[in-house]
Amino acid sequence: MTDSSRPCWVLLRGLGREAAHWGDFAERCAQTLGARVICLDLPGSGRLYRERSPESIEGLRQAAAEQLMQQLPAGEPFSLLGISLGGMVALDWAVHEPERVQALVLANASSRLSPIRQRLKVASLKTVLVCLFDQDALRCERRIVRMVSNIRRDDEALIRAWQEIQSQRPVSKANLLRQLKAAGRYQLTQKPRCPVLVATSKADRMVSHQCSVRLAEYLSAALVVHDTAGHDIALDAPKWLLERMAAWQPAAPAGEFSVVAPQ
Repeated sequence: MTDSSRPCWVLLRGLGREAAHWGDFAERCAQTLGARVICLDLPGSGRLYRERSPESIEGLRQAAAEQLMQQLPAGEPFSLLGISLGGMVALDWAVHEPERVQALVLANASSRLSPIRQRLKVASLKTVLVCLFDQDALRCERRIVRMVSNIRRDDEALIRAWQEIQSQRPVSKANLLRQLKAAGRYQLTQKPRCPVLVATSKADRMVSHQCSVRLAEYLSAALVVHDTAGHDIALDAPKWLLERMAAWQPAAPAGEFSVVAPQ
Protein backbone atom coordinates (compact mmCIF):
# COMPACT_ATOMS: atom_id res chain seq x y z
CA MET A 1 0.00 0.00 0.00
CA THR A 2 1.47 3.38 -1.01
CA ASP A 3 1.67 6.41 1.25
CA SER A 4 -0.91 8.27 -0.84
CA SER A 5 -3.47 5.47 -0.38
CA ARG A 6 -3.25 5.67 3.43
CA PRO A 7 -4.80 8.41 5.55
CA CYS A 8 -2.29 10.88 6.94
CA TRP A 9 -2.31 12.01 10.57
CA VAL A 10 -0.27 15.02 11.68
CA LEU A 11 0.68 15.13 15.38
CA LEU A 12 1.33 18.35 17.29
CA ARG A 13 2.76 18.53 20.79
CA GLY A 14 2.16 21.12 23.51
CA LEU A 15 4.01 23.80 25.46
CA GLY A 16 7.79 23.39 25.24
CA ARG A 17 7.50 19.84 23.90
CA GLU A 18 8.73 18.29 20.64
CA ALA A 19 8.20 15.30 18.37
CA ALA A 20 10.47 13.08 20.49
CA HIS A 21 8.10 13.46 23.44
CA TRP A 22 5.56 11.27 21.64
CA GLY A 23 7.74 8.27 22.45
CA ASP A 24 6.25 5.18 20.80
CA PHE A 25 2.79 6.75 20.53
CA ALA A 26 3.39 7.82 16.92
CA GLU A 27 4.15 4.27 15.78
CA ARG A 28 1.20 2.92 17.74
CA CYS A 29 -0.99 5.56 16.13
CA ALA A 30 0.21 4.58 12.66
CA GLN A 31 -0.43 0.92 13.36
CA THR A 32 -3.83 1.36 15.00
CA LEU A 33 -5.20 3.74 12.38
CA GLY A 34 -3.46 2.17 9.37
CA ALA A 35 -2.06 5.59 8.62
CA ARG A 36 1.00 7.54 7.73
CA VAL A 37 1.91 9.65 10.77
CA ILE A 38 3.90 12.88 10.59
CA CYS A 39 5.21 14.45 13.81
CA LEU A 40 5.90 18.17 13.55
CA ASP A 41 7.90 20.48 15.80
CA LEU A 42 6.71 23.97 16.65
CA PRO A 43 9.29 26.78 16.31
CA GLY A 44 11.38 27.01 19.46
CA SER A 45 11.34 23.26 20.11
CA GLY A 46 12.74 20.05 18.63
CA ARG A 47 14.82 20.52 15.50
CA LEU A 48 13.57 24.14 15.44
CA TYR A 49 14.76 24.93 18.97
CA ARG A 50 17.08 27.69 17.74
CA GLU A 51 14.20 29.52 16.07
CA ARG A 52 12.16 32.26 17.71
CA SER A 53 8.70 30.99 18.64
CA PRO A 54 5.81 33.12 17.32
CA GLU A 55 3.71 34.81 19.97
CA SER A 56 0.42 33.80 18.38
CA ILE A 57 -1.34 30.57 17.53
CA GLU A 58 -1.69 31.83 13.98
CA GLY A 59 2.08 32.22 13.70
CA LEU A 60 2.66 28.73 15.11
CA ARG A 61 0.12 27.32 12.68
CA GLN A 62 1.73 29.01 9.69
CA ALA A 63 5.13 27.66 10.69
CA ALA A 64 3.71 24.16 11.07
CA ALA A 65 2.03 24.39 7.66
CA GLU A 66 5.33 25.40 6.04
CA GLN A 67 7.00 22.43 7.71
CA LEU A 68 4.32 20.04 6.47
CA MET A 69 4.83 21.24 2.88
CA GLN A 70 8.23 19.53 2.96
CA GLN A 71 6.71 16.15 3.81
CA LEU A 72 3.25 16.05 2.22
CA PRO A 73 2.35 16.93 -1.38
CA ALA A 74 0.45 20.18 -1.77
CA GLY A 75 -3.29 19.65 -1.67
CA GLU A 76 -3.12 16.19 -0.12
CA PRO A 77 -5.62 15.86 2.76
CA PHE A 78 -4.66 15.06 6.33
CA SER A 79 -6.08 14.82 9.84
CA LEU A 80 -4.75 16.46 12.99
CA LEU A 81 -4.15 15.36 16.56
CA GLY A 82 -3.03 18.10 18.91
CA ILE A 83 -2.34 17.99 22.65
CA SER A 84 -2.80 21.13 24.76
CA LEU A 85 -1.08 24.01 22.90
CA GLY A 86 -0.81 21.69 19.90
CA GLY A 87 -4.59 21.35 20.01
CA MET A 88 -5.00 25.11 19.66
CA VAL A 89 -2.67 25.10 16.65
CA ALA A 90 -4.58 22.14 15.16
CA LEU A 91 -7.93 23.87 15.67
CA ASP A 92 -6.70 27.05 14.00
CA TRP A 93 -5.29 24.96 11.15
CA ALA A 94 -8.59 23.17 10.57
CA VAL A 95 -10.36 26.52 10.39
CA HIS A 96 -7.90 27.97 7.87
CA GLU A 97 -7.52 24.90 5.63
CA PRO A 98 -10.99 23.34 5.62
CA GLU A 99 -10.42 21.85 2.18
CA ARG A 100 -7.49 19.74 3.43
CA VAL A 101 -8.10 18.94 7.11
CA GLN A 102 -10.36 15.89 7.19
CA ALA A 103 -10.64 15.26 10.92
CA LEU A 104 -9.49 16.85 14.14
CA VAL A 105 -8.71 15.37 17.56
CA LEU A 106 -8.15 17.80 20.43
CA ALA A 107 -6.60 16.35 23.58
CA ASN A 108 -6.81 18.44 26.75
CA ALA A 109 -6.87 21.67 24.75
CA SER A 110 -8.40 24.96 25.84
CA SER A 111 -9.40 28.38 24.55
CA ARG A 112 -10.72 31.66 25.86
CA LEU A 113 -14.13 30.04 26.02
CA SER A 114 -12.95 29.06 29.50
CA PRO A 115 -11.67 31.28 32.35
CA ILE A 116 -7.92 31.58 32.87
CA ARG A 117 -8.08 29.76 36.23
CA GLN A 118 -9.27 26.65 34.36
CA ARG A 119 -6.86 26.97 31.45
CA LEU A 120 -3.79 26.74 33.70
CA LYS A 121 -4.34 25.71 37.28
CA VAL A 122 -2.54 27.68 39.97
CA ALA A 123 -0.30 24.81 41.08
CA SER A 124 0.77 24.18 37.49
CA LEU A 125 1.45 27.87 36.89
CA LYS A 126 3.78 27.78 39.89
CA THR A 127 5.56 24.73 38.43
CA VAL A 128 6.02 26.47 35.07
CA LEU A 129 7.38 29.61 36.75
CA VAL A 130 9.79 27.62 38.90
CA CYS A 131 11.10 25.81 35.81
CA LEU A 132 11.64 29.13 34.06
CA PHE A 133 14.24 30.08 36.68
CA ASP A 134 15.72 26.67 37.49
CA GLN A 135 18.85 25.79 35.49
CA ASP A 136 18.80 22.12 36.52
CA ALA A 137 17.24 20.33 33.52
CA LEU A 138 16.76 17.02 35.35
CA ARG A 139 14.97 18.69 38.22
CA CYS A 140 12.76 20.64 35.82
CA GLU A 141 11.82 17.58 33.80
CA ARG A 142 10.98 15.71 37.00
CA ARG A 143 8.59 18.54 37.92
CA ILE A 144 7.11 18.56 34.43
CA VAL A 145 6.50 14.81 34.33
CA ARG A 146 4.80 14.99 37.72
CA MET A 147 2.66 17.87 36.48
CA VAL A 148 1.45 16.24 33.25
CA SER A 149 1.33 12.54 34.22
CA ASN A 150 -0.67 10.76 36.90
CA ILE A 151 0.41 7.26 35.92
CA ARG A 152 4.12 7.66 35.10
CA ARG A 153 4.89 10.58 37.40
CA ASP A 154 7.70 8.67 39.16
CA ASP A 155 9.10 6.90 36.08
CA GLU A 156 12.82 7.72 36.38
CA ALA A 157 13.63 6.30 32.94
CA LEU A 158 11.07 8.61 31.35
CA ILE A 159 12.25 11.61 33.36
CA ARG A 160 15.86 11.04 32.30
CA ALA A 161 14.81 10.50 28.67
CA TRP A 162 13.01 13.84 28.70
CA GLN A 163 16.00 15.48 30.37
CA GLU A 164 18.17 14.15 27.54
CA ILE A 165 15.81 15.64 24.96
CA GLN A 166 16.05 19.00 26.70
CA SER A 167 19.84 18.83 26.90
CA GLN A 168 20.13 18.06 23.17
CA ARG A 169 17.51 20.54 21.94
CA PRO A 170 16.91 23.00 24.77
CA VAL A 171 13.77 25.11 24.75
CA SER A 172 14.79 28.61 25.80
CA LYS A 173 12.98 30.42 28.59
CA ALA A 174 12.13 33.20 26.13
CA ASN A 175 10.51 30.78 23.70
CA LEU A 176 8.59 29.12 26.52
CA LEU A 177 7.21 32.52 27.51
CA ARG A 178 6.30 33.29 23.90
CA GLN A 179 4.39 30.03 23.63
CA LEU A 180 2.61 30.77 26.90
CA LYS A 181 1.67 34.17 25.51
CA ALA A 182 0.35 32.60 22.31
CA ALA A 183 -1.76 30.13 24.27
CA GLY A 184 -3.12 32.82 26.57
CA ARG A 185 -4.12 35.06 23.68
CA TYR A 186 -5.79 32.38 21.60
CA GLN A 187 -9.43 33.11 20.89
CA LEU A 188 -11.59 30.78 18.82
CA THR A 189 -13.57 32.87 16.33
CA GLN A 190 -14.70 30.23 13.82
CA LYS A 191 -15.69 26.58 13.90
CA PRO A 192 -13.97 23.97 11.74
CA ARG A 193 -16.04 22.18 9.11
CA CYS A 194 -14.46 18.77 9.68
CA PRO A 195 -15.53 16.20 12.31
CA VAL A 196 -14.01 16.92 15.72
CA LEU A 197 -13.26 14.56 18.60
CA VAL A 198 -12.41 16.11 21.97
CA ALA A 199 -10.52 13.86 24.40
CA THR A 200 -9.94 14.92 27.97
CA SER A 201 -8.72 13.66 31.32
CA LYS A 202 -10.97 14.21 34.32
CA ALA A 203 -7.92 13.95 36.59
CA ASP A 204 -5.86 16.49 34.60
CA ARG A 205 -3.95 18.52 37.22
CA MET A 206 -2.59 21.09 34.76
CA VAL A 207 -5.71 22.18 32.86
CA SER A 208 -9.29 21.69 34.01
CA HIS A 209 -11.14 19.08 31.95
CA GLN A 210 -14.02 21.57 31.93
CA CYS A 211 -12.10 23.45 29.21
CA SER A 212 -12.51 20.42 26.94
CA VAL A 213 -16.16 19.99 27.91
CA ARG A 214 -16.83 23.63 27.03
CA LEU A 215 -14.91 23.29 23.77
CA ALA A 216 -16.83 20.16 22.77
CA GLU A 217 -20.14 21.88 23.50
CA TYR A 218 -19.19 24.92 21.44
CA LEU A 219 -18.00 22.82 18.49
CA SER A 220 -20.82 20.25 18.76
CA ALA A 221 -18.00 17.71 18.86
CA ALA A 222 -17.80 14.15 20.12
CA LEU A 223 -16.37 14.02 23.66
CA VAL A 224 -14.52 11.17 25.39
CA VAL A 225 -13.36 11.40 29.01
CA HIS A 226 -10.67 9.37 30.79
CA ASP A 227 -11.03 9.14 34.57
CA THR A 228 -7.43 8.82 35.77
CA ALA A 229 -4.98 10.00 33.10
CA GLY A 230 -3.02 13.22 33.51
CA HIS A 231 -2.69 16.15 31.14
CA ASP A 232 -0.44 14.19 28.78
CA ILE A 233 -3.13 11.72 27.84
CA ALA A 234 -1.02 10.19 25.05
CA LEU A 235 1.57 9.28 27.67
CA ASP A 236 -0.79 8.02 30.37
CA ALA A 237 -3.50 6.37 28.27
CA PRO A 238 -2.20 5.79 24.72
CA LYS A 239 -4.19 2.60 24.10
CA TRP A 240 -7.39 4.21 25.34
CA LEU A 241 -6.90 7.31 23.20
CA LEU A 242 -6.09 5.36 20.04
CA GLU A 243 -9.03 3.03 20.55
CA ARG A 244 -11.35 6.02 20.87
CA MET A 245 -9.89 7.58 17.73
CA ALA A 246 -10.23 4.33 15.78
CA ALA A 247 -13.83 3.84 16.89
CA TRP A 248 -14.70 7.43 16.04
CA GLN A 249 -13.10 7.42 12.60
CA PRO A 250 -14.14 5.15 9.69
CA ALA A 251 -12.25 1.86 9.82
CA ALA A 252 -8.62 2.34 8.89
CA PRO A 253 -7.38 0.35 5.89
CA ALA A 254 -5.21 -2.66 6.61
CA GLY A 255 -1.65 -2.79 5.41
CA GLU A 256 1.67 -1.15 6.06
CA PHE A 257 2.07 1.87 8.27
CA SER A 258 4.77 4.49 8.69
CA VAL A 259 5.92 7.26 10.98
CA VAL A 260 7.71 10.33 9.66
CA ALA A 261 9.72 12.37 12.15
CA PRO A 262 10.62 16.01 11.43
CA GLN A 263 13.27 16.33 8.75
